[in-house]
Amino acid sequence: MKKILLFLPFLAFCFTSCNNSGDTMYSEGDSEYVEMVSRVGSIFSDEMYKYPIIPGTDAWYELKGIDDMQLACMIPASWASTASTQSLILTIITNPVISQTHYYDKQLLQFNRFLTQGACMAADKVLQTRDDFADAWLTVYKKMSWETNTDVYSFVYDLASMRHLLLNLSLADQKRMAKAIVEKQDGGKKCNPTVALGNLMLCAQYAPFLSFLTDHPEYVDVFELGFGRIPTEEEVFGFAKGFVSE
Repeated sequence: MKKILLFLPFLAFCFTSCNNSGDTMYSEGDSEYVEMVSRVGSIFSDEMYKYPIIPGTDAWYELKGIDDMQLACMIPASWASTASTQSLILTIITNPVISQTHYYDKQLLQFNRFLTQGACMAADKVLQTRDDFADAWLTVYKKMSWETNTDVYSFVYDLASMRHLLLNLSLADQKRMAKAIVEKQDGGKKCNPTVALGNLMLCAQYAPFLSFLTDHPEYVDVFELGFGRIPTEEEVFGFAKGFVSE
């Protein structure tokens, strides 16, 4: 009996260490970041990668600029290769580097760099091989809102704007993602849904929208480079409604 009682604390320790669903991942650090991860974890049961260094800790303040942050928050290829697609998405959108640099100009361009060349590179490479990316993205998207966390929710839209991921999808999947955005209608003052819809229609080579961009070249940079003049929500959503109904 004594041996069993001694073994119980060990089991509790193992369970706590392995439970990376979000609500028990971090006991210290920047309160906003910890709360954001906890809120995401309360919605999803999927395990997320536990970053060894997060904002607000002594180790974070010792980092020397963005390059050190990227290295400290690099998602290991060994973890990414075995994680579920939904876990990869949740781990990317809660990456500490992305969360701390969202206020930079040209957000979408920065997001693309973090994804393809920086801390999330290994996860991005795996995502490109996953046939269930659209399904996983739709699950995350439908369960979240601006109320969940403005920054992390904008990153969900940013993922739907990454053309190197969208080009791997079937036309049916591209339309399913676009339809979900059209039906949710939570754009308002946020440009993220507009840019995501535009990239989905571009990757699907939707002729009416391509013709529209030909007549409005000032909009092209928004979709190709992540910045520039953004079309109105009414314009893009109008084309998207036709796209998803075909």
